[in-house]
Amino acid sequence: MKFEDSKYYKILKHQKVEKPFGNFYFLDQFAISEIHEGVHFNYQMIDIISEEVIKFYNDFKKQNPKKLIYITNKINSYSLDPNSWIKTEAKYGIAYTRAIVNYNSWSHTNAAIEKMFSKANIKCCHTLDEAIEWAICQNE
Repeated sequence: MKFEDSKYYKILKHQKVEKPFGNFYFLDQFAISEIHEGVHFNYQMIDIISEEVIKFYNDFKKQNPKKLIYITNKINSYSLDPNSWIKTEAKYGIAYTRAIVNYNSWSHTNAAIEKMFSKANIKCCHTLDEAIEWAICQNE
């Protein structure tokens, strides 16, 4: 389910950022990504969106130092170089707490591989609602 089709789209304040490689939603407590079909989500793309995340959350984080949570809503099939997250974490000194929403067994397998490459805590979820509720609970 796309974030725009979820019950949370209308009830949670958010800012939508559209990039050629995906749509991103920045909320007070977390960010959601929806990468476009067939994209190879690489370091340059992760770097671009990480800069957007830092810009958006910078003042918020100073006022309210909560965990930075990034939900990957895998509604489409795309590839990812898991080393990209390592480079990004090293560059910005950020270890995102992440949730990955998997809609099929292949996506779940890829998430397991991503977990092996990242220093960040990664939660695998079966629905976007589950991921959002988990993210909200992480910052209570």
